[in-house]
This record gives sequence, structure tokens and C-alpha cells, in this order.
Amino acid sequence: MKHIILFLLVSLLCLGLVSCGSEKGENKETDGQSDSGTAAEETLAEEPTPEKKSALPEGINPNDYDVFVQFDLPENFRQAAVDYMKKMATLEWTPLVDYSFGLNRENWKYTFELKAGTTYTGLPYSSGNRAYDEFIKNINENGGKFFDTTPIEEMQQTGNNMKTWGVECNSSTNAAIQQFSPVAKAVARQYMPSFTDEFIGKVLGDIKVTPGLRRTEQIVAENDADAIYEGYAQLKLGDIIMTKNEDSGLCHVRMISVEPEVARNGAGRINPSRSFVKCVEQTDAFDQNRNDGVLTTWRVDKMYTFTELYTRNYLPITLEVYETNISVIPYLALDEAPTAETLAKGSINGTLSSDYPIQYCYLDLYNKDGDLVSRVAQHERNGVFKLNLRKYNYSLFTKDIVAGDYTFVVYAGLNCGGAELCRIDFTYNG
Repeated sequence: MKHIILFLLVSLLCLGLVSCGSEKGENKETDGQSDSGTAAEETLAEEPTPEKKSALPEGINPNDYDVFVQFDLPENFRQAAVDYMKKMATLEWTPLVDYSFGLNRENWKYTFELKAGTTYTGLPYSSGNRAYDEFIKNINENGGKFFDTTPIEEMQQTGNNMKTWGVECNSSTNAAIQQFSPVAKAVARQYMPSFTDEFIGKVLGDIKVTPGLRRTEQIVAENDADAIYEGYAQLKLGDIIMTKNEDSGLCHVRMISVEPEVARNGAGRINPSRSFVKCVEQTDAFDQNRNDGVLTTWRVDKMYTFTELYTRNYLPITLEVYETNISVIPYLALDEAPTAETLAKGSINGTLSSDYPIQYCYLDLYNKDGDLVSRVAQHERNGVFKLNLRKYNYSLFTKDIVAGDYTFVVYAGLNCGGAELCRIDFTYNG
């Protein structure tokens, strides 16, 4: 029997499960006469405008899958993005054991030494791009403490950004946007308007952008300062400001958490030193300006004047999805659920798929006493849209797994949430 899971039913206000097409209105009865034309013309004129609503991707039918988990879309996309950023920024957690990691490039260096028993606030800084829910899952499985499962040799690399558990400035922004849209799923080049093939946003204001420029400094320089300031003035909740130098590899991405306060002179020109926005952002250093004992790399509602943003070559970016507040509904699906019969032979069938990047997938094996005896934890830095479970047969059913009774569990997640997809009791033949 097919198992369809409807997860957090979509808001009735605007996010119902419908097609993107229109519903035709009923024709009014008429005597065949009108002042403005024929009855047919009147009927056409009164037909309602098609109402677009969020929906599953075209061609996706939950009944085509053995398991289908559907997630709710937030009611207000802008607020949802900021709320998710702040959720990541304010999580309090403690390491189970001491661990350290860092980066040692010529123009970019940092080191973190995290201590067991110490409380930290906000997800750690890392390019590992771990989802908030996966981080919480880790804490729950380790008695309320976080244990970083990244191999030690990876933490101690000096040439590449560390892929320990956590998020960086760009990936945290992506995770926030993935609460309602899969469009943000790559590195920071996607927010650079001069990279026309990769850019996913819209530049605010009347800012000229020459394709191919590699530094936001170049874009700022080819525009009048007032044009840049006017772009800042149009920023709204959830919008993005970014500065980038593709040649050095340095960039930074911030999300607007409080809309601009704009000061103008008598002629209507913006006074940049008295105009400001507030942002939420992930950084690569603990906040040394705090005197409350909080250890965090995050800045929440930090104020920046337009002068500061202009000096550091920030560009104001928005997303089309903010204008429509309409998007595809997130889902996780298994086309063919594993069965007790196939698992008895040590075979895992089925393909996991989604319309949003799949951030993690756990294939777990528990013995009859409920102890975890084998696990395959799949994670990709920028997520994947399909995952063939069959290729993990030998990784899960190792030579240490003897014949007997077991429970097999599949748990997977997107940045907007995770779900248990199946739990199957079976007897392994060995």
C-alpha cells in the first residue's frame, strides 16, 4: 500500500495544494443584451484573473511514490528568512569534547578552539553547510551535547576552508532562503550580478552592472554614489547585501533584519552617514564587542550606515520570490520503499528525491535491543536532489552485521526540516 504523508498542511491563506492554473468563473445569466457589447463579450470581460498559488512542481504526483513527505511553506517569505537566520544565530549548545579547527590561507586566517562544558551561541562557522535540524539531531543523540563527527585530519587542513559542522555567511543565507525557495543553492557567486549566468537575484535601484566584472568594487566605481545609496534605501526585510573579490576569494554576505532608516537633506538627497540598515550575519570571529559573556560568531541586528556599506563595496540584492510570495512546495519522496524481504538479503532499494537540496540522509540499523549498530550518514555540501539508496548496501550491511532481528530507519532532511521516511522491522539472513 502506498504511504502518503502530508506534512504540515499548507496555509489556506495562499499556499494550498493546487495547480498553478486558473479556475474559470461561472457565467452570469443574461438576456442577451448589454450596454457594452454582446453577452459573450460581457462574460469574457467578467472572467476572474487567474490566481497563482504555491504548488508542488509540475508533474509531481504524491501517489506516484511509496513515501511522500510534504513540508509547509511559510506565510511570509521575508520574515521566514530572517527568523531562520536568527534561529541559527541564537542556538545555545555545548561540545561533548574539546575540538579545534581553522583556516590558514595567505589572506584569510582563523582558528577556533572549542571547549567541552563551555556554552556557545549560534551554529559554528564552517563551510560544511550543516542544516540546523541535523545539528539538533546530533545534540539529541549525544545526551544534549554536540559531537563533531568530521574526521580530525579534515579539521586540521590548512589550505581549504574547514568542512566541520556549521554554516558560513553564504551558506547560512542559502539555508534561510531554502525555507521557501530552492533557488539559493550555490557559492556566493550566485549573489554577484556581474556573473550573469549564475546570478539568482535582482539589483535594487538604478545601479549599472557590466557583465564579467569580478569585484563589487568595480561595480560600485562605475556608478554614482547616490545611485548606490538609493539602492540601499530600497532594501527590505530578508534582502541581501554582499561584497566580493573573486580574485582573492574574499566575500561577505549579510541579510537585512531591520529595514533602512533613510535621512535626506532638503533637496531630497540621501545623507549616507545618517542612514543605516541592520543585519543578521555569520562571521569567522567571535564578537569581541560583547560584554555579556556570550561566545558567538554571529551578529544579530547589527547596524551599518550607508557610508560603511559604500566604503566596503556592498551591493543591494533582492529576490523575485519576495515579490510574488509564491514558490514550489518542498517535499521528500521515496519512489520505492525498502521492504522486510529485500532487507533480509542486505539490499536497500529505492531512490530518495526532492525539489529542494537534500542536506542529509541517515540510513540506520538497530538491533533487537534498540542499539544503533550501523549507520550511513550521507551529506553533500550544497545538497543533492536525488540519492540512490541501493549504493549503500555494503556500507550499512558490513561483515560485522550478523544474522538476526533488526530495525531499519531512513531519516532525511532539507534546510526547511527533516522527517523519518520509513521504519522497518526485519530478520537479516546474514
